[in-house]
Amino acid sequence: MPRNPKNPLVKIRKSLAGCEFLTANFSNVPNEPLDGSTAHLTLYRHHLPLVPSLAPSVAKVLDDVCERLGVPRDMVHGFLDPSREVNAYCRHDIKSAAVLIVNAGMIANFDEAELRQALGHELGHFLLPVSHERMKDDRPSSWEDARYSRHAELAMDRIGLLAGGDLDAAFRMFIKLQSGLDVTHVRPDAAAYFAATEVGYTVPTSELDACADHPDISLRVRALALFADSDYYLDFIGKKGGKPIAEVNKAIADELAQTVDHYVIASISETLSAIATYLCALAVVTESKVPLADLTSHGFAHDMGEAKNLAERLVGLPASDWESVYKSELSSHIQAAVIRCPRQLAGHLDGVAGRVRGTDMEQKVQDLSEAFYAFVQVLRG
Repeated sequence: MPRNPKNPLVKIRKSLAGCEFLTANFSNVPNEPLDGSTAHLTLYRHHLPLVPSLAPSVAKVLDDVCERLGVPRDMVHGFLDPSREVNAYCRHDIKSAAVLIVNAGMIANFDEAELRQALGHELGHFLLPVSHERMKDDRPSSWEDARYSRHAELAMDRIGLLAGGDLDAAFRMFIKLQSGLDVTHVRPDAAAYFAATEVGYTVPTSELDACADHPDISLRVRALALFADSDYYLDFIGKKGGKPIAEVNKAIADELAQTVDHYVIASISETLSAIATYLCALAVVTESKVPLADLTSHGFAHDMGEAKNLAERLVGLPASDWESVYKSELSSHIQAAVIRCPRQLAGHLDGVAGRVRGTDMEQKVQDLSEAFYAFVQVLRG
């Protein structure tokens, strides 16, 4: 046996490079061989396998998806779940093979072309695994993670289109996913759909949008339509022309920024700036010798005017009170950072800690870090 067995996914991933989108890209995927475990085999005891002898039509769809994406069929294991919910998912906790669970509700509601789009999307999660943390209830653990997840879903939609090759079927799939109904009750009319949903974009983005792990269906449809007109996709299906994929990606990223990403990035910046400002105020109040630049590096964009005002307010309090007031106010910003941007704050705190090591601010920064990680533990149980 070779010491470093080849990863059969390397060639497949190279061919799918045009499906990458923002943080969902193959450069973030370790080039490691499949782990060789048999964890996926236990599912054959608990689910009906999607094999030709038991579910011929759906097994044929899965065969087609694997063939179009160039994935060895024996690397993919499909199973039926009796749930009537219109859904399917890839078991991200199993690394030995691609494991797709398809609900009976999806098979009952989708035609074969729509199933190809859906199963291609789910297989994409195995081919391009995007790392983001989740809570015990499967929600993204932070706004950062939700944003990574939204990027990944747009990339998976692209892989689904490569597998299905039918943009109209993809739109029908989206309508059925959003409604839970078949075409007897809903009309897959794109123009009518956009006209009916555009009012939703006349109101500001909210925290509900920031926490969402999937982009809204309307944006996913538009993003996929743009991708279908890209030079990458047209070349994949044997045609010429199309817009450069980089241009398509920018157009989609701009729309994403106008809807939810701009709100998320601005809120994260506001939170980190507030924490940096409080650190600077603490340095002023305690007459620290540490240069303020050392407290505001690594992405901490502070507001010096606000820091001085805060310091003056704290100094005006009784000596026994100012520290508790400071910690109470700072804790609200730390809690916001745990929800919005734990990775960024952790990185900033690590950077600042290195700069103030051995100074009169070392313990104060350490206290802030400990409070931050305590809140992380509380939030994530």
